[in-house]
Amino acid sequence: MALIHANGLSLAYGLKPLFDAAELRLDEGERVCLVGRNGEGKSTLMKVLAGLVAPDAGELHLADHIQVAYLPQEVPKALGGSLLDVVLAGSAGSAALLDQYEELSASLDDSAGPAAWEQLQALQEELDRRDGWSVRDAARASIERIGLSPHESFDELSGGRKRQSLLIRALLAKPAVLLLDEPTNHLDIRAISWL
Repeated sequence: MALIHANGLSLAYGLKPLFDAAELRLDEGERVCLVGRNGEGKSTLMKVLAGLVAPDAGELHLADHIQVAYLPQEVPKALGGSLLDVVLAGSAGSAALLDQYEELSASLDDSAGPAAWEQLQALQEELDRRDGWSVRDAARASIERIGLSPHESFDELSGGRKRQSLLIRALLAKPAVLLLDEPTNHLDIRAISWL
């Protein structure tokens, strides 16, 4: 089954086409490596596949209900806060749903109306569907597995530690497709072996 199918993808910056009428099919279980010189469009193609950049032409089809996660080549500068917060931002909304559920659950009492109980049930069903109940525990365990504390400041980490954290973030949503852009940049030998 094709997880991603691209037909006739074209994209140019100025007069230089990065790719023209590109075709790609990624089936379940496949591992693909893009190889090429710097500046030839590898990162841009991955951003198109991740839905971050729109192509000039062509069609991109994703299988129904799949998650695509993208680990960029460079650490985004806008990220900050605790390491746990940065990692949980990759949970595809499960962490926010869990927060909403816990907040609503704590605020309900016998005087709550049926609408509040229905909202709580809807949140519970969505968390069940996503298997989102343990998202915080999974994030903490993964962070601690690489020897860091969930409460550390993301800004104070080295480049390699930030990349490891962003990989955990990408994996947290259990994506069907994981796009890694030069994943070994800034990683030491132990982290490359783990990857």
